[in-house]
Amino acid sequence: MSHWHILDIEPTQDEALIRRAYSRLLKIHRPDSDPEGYQRLREAFELAKNSVADAAIQVEKRDVKETACAEISSAMNAQQMDEWLATIDLVQADGKRSNYALSLTPLYTTDELKKLANLLIDQEMQGIKSLRGLYQRVCNEGNLLQQQQFHNDLAAALAEQPELTDGLLQRVSDDLGWGLDDYNVYVISQEMQRALGLQVRNTEREQAWKKLNNESVNGSFMPRTAVTLLLSDRTEMPFWARLVPGLVTLISQRVNELYAAFPELIERLNPAMLEFIRSERMTLSWRGIFLMVFWLAMFHFLLPGALITSVTGWMGVGLVLFYLFFSDMIMCGLQRRPRMLEAFLTMEYLFSALLLCILCFSGLFIIINDLPGNWSGEMPYIFLIIIEFLVFWSVWPRNVKSIRRPGIAMSQLISTPWRLIQRLDYALISWPLTAVFSGFLYKLLTLMIKIPSQLSPYW
Repeated sequence: MSHWHILDIEPTQDEALIRRAYSRLLKIHRPDSDPEGYQRLREAFELAKNSVADAAIQVEKRDVKETACAEISSAMNAQQMDEWLATIDLVQADGKRSNYALSLTPLYTTDELKKLANLLIDQEMQGIKSLRGLYQRVCNEGNLLQQQQFHNDLAAALAEQPELTDGLLQRVSDDLGWGLDDYNVYVISQEMQRALGLQVRNTEREQAWKKLNNESVNGSFMPRTAVTLLLSDRTEMPFWARLVPGLVTLISQRVNELYAAFPELIERLNPAMLEFIRSERMTLSWRGIFLMVFWLAMFHFLLPGALITSVTGWMGVGLVLFYLFFSDMIMCGLQRRPRMLEAFLTMEYLFSALLLCILCFSGLFIIINDLPGNWSGEMPYIFLIIIEFLVFWSVWPRNVKSIRRPGIAMSQLISTPWRLIQRLDYALISWPLTAVFSGFLYKLLTLMIKIPSQLSPYW
């Protein structure tokens, strides 16, 4: 801790400000009640006064001495520097010689500080106790320069510890007043703070890697399988992994989490698995299974006993399969054939746009033809038309190519039951709401199936 921190003022050349700060703090750290605090305060006051140049001659003399000191210190060790400093006259601001003796010799050995850093890592409580004892000895027996050196030496020793954690660093910072959260550069330098932060991050990175390896052994089935594939040496994603619902999605989530926290760890993962999740590949998902079962059940109740024999049943099941699975499969297969892919997208665009128009006009036909007499006035019909508009607006995609919008809109319509459950975050209430929605959808599709017979007299 610097003498300016002890005086609780910014570095200044104003001697009056220094004396006022000293007088204010002297009321707190009195010699009879707080001798240690008084000693630190007195040393800080003396150093602050010695840093003030009252006259141009003293400024020049000090600059000359500091230059000489810098040149000589580069070739001296701490003991030699102490002997040289003993020959220099220290002049106080009032012109009197000071009897304050400076020393740069540490009150501890390098091995002692390394052992303390190791103890802090291995046994934090015992290490904190030893740290406080050593710091108290440095404060009692050493001057401010030695105290400042202690802070930097300890920070350097901690920066070399491969298992340094943020919690331990914060505790040491709180005990020694480093003020790391306040970006305090007076106690330890910014370079040392960056070194400590880098070591903490290295520790957290290795802990994350150990956690990932531990999950591959002790995790539940799905996370364990996902992590095992990421850490394996396979040359390609096994086919069975595509058939496990949600496995590839879980692998992608693990990679994204790791990339967000420690992107440098991505290089340690299996490149074949990373390449697979980056590319567009077809995999089995719970979404696809749920929607397939939902629509098969819906068509079964709409066409009891005729799901397989009726053209309507085959058309309905074919549309669901196409937009849930076949469309993506075809696009993945045509990625290396751009002309054929463009032709397919054009046909899908026209087909999907036609289906959307049919669904839109079917809804309007039901509102206008099947519902009159059920309500009085025009407001209920206007309200139903607005709801239909909102439904189509909610599934219409944005920020995608125009040629893909009708196809994605149809896929979104077919996926509405699953989207409803997802929107409610799979909460318990989502299932009865999905049942209510299913009943409404069943009634709507029943009316749509009757439209061709209602229009046949006009054909």
